[in-house]
Parts: sequence; C-alpha cells; structure tokens
Amino acid sequence: MAGKTRRPALVVSAELRSCCATLGGEGPAAIQHALGLSRPTIYKCIDKALAAGVGAGLKDHYHRPKEPLITQQAKAWVLSIACTKPTDHGLAAELWTLSALARYTREHAPAAGL
Repeated sequence: MAGKTRRPALVVSAELRSCCATLGGEGPAAIQHALGLSRPTIYKCIDKALAAGVGAGLKDHYHRPKEPLITQQAKAWVLSIACTKPTDHGLAAELWTLSALARYTREHAPAAGL
C-alpha cells in the first residue's frame, strides 16, 4: 500500500483478508469468527469494495464529521496579529508568547468581528 495511513497494518491486513474471503464466497459471520473483526467493519469494507473496487475498499479516507469552528478569515486574522510585535498593540513584551497571543486573541477577536 503506497502513501501514509493512520490505521495499523494489522487492521488493513485483516480488512484485505475480509475482502478476499468475501470474494471467495464466505459470509460475514464466518469472516467475523475467523478474523476477529466486527460485523460493521466487515460490511464497511465490503460496501466500499463493491462501490469503488477492492483498492478503494482498503483505502483509509479522511473525513470531517462537521465544519471547522475556526474560519479561514479568523486564522488569517490571528496570523496577522502573530506577525506583529506585541508593542504594536500596546503590550509591554517584545515577543509573543503562546499564552499572550491566545489571551490577546480571546479579548480582541469579538471586536474584530470573529
């Protein structure tokens, strides 16, 4: 398998054997007993393999269950603040610390419309 994966090789190997066993005619119960995978994992692998091929059935797809809380505009604003000196914003320090930047962001983000 080329590329990076977040899943251990053992799980990928078990899913590969699951798909091969299904193609060989074994049912989900037999696969579950033989490989020790849960039925939802077996069905997920089978569904992905049937929809897009065996290779896609084994690939670990990234998914985000919900929209990010921090918008790109807010990230850009924080970055623009971080690229300035704290003295430009009326603070005594010459360099930002992480806690000082976080505190400044929490205090001034609502006024900036974020």
